Amino acid sequence: MATKAGRTVRTGDCYGMDAHADIVRVSKIVGFTPDFSKESVLLENSHTAMIRGDRCELFFDGMNHYGGHQHGSRLNLVYYVDGKPVSDG
Repeated sequence: MATKAGRTVRTGDCYGMDAHADIVRVSKIVGFTPDFSKESVLLENSHTAMIRGDRCELFFDGMNHYGGHQHGSRLNLVYYVDGKPVSDG
């Protein structure tokens, strides 16, 4: 899941990446046209959601811990204004 600005959502121990650039690179290899439209979404099975407004985005991560290399923790909220993280945690 990426912000409107195309950056990966910063949760757990992840780092910021340009998700849009990665998708464009893959689209040239696989042969598809990326759709970068962004709207609010609830991914019920993974317990995550992104609520989007004109300038603000709020990401909820309530994913269960299943083991392996996963950093399960309490509900994680990340708030973005104008594509930049304001709070994480």
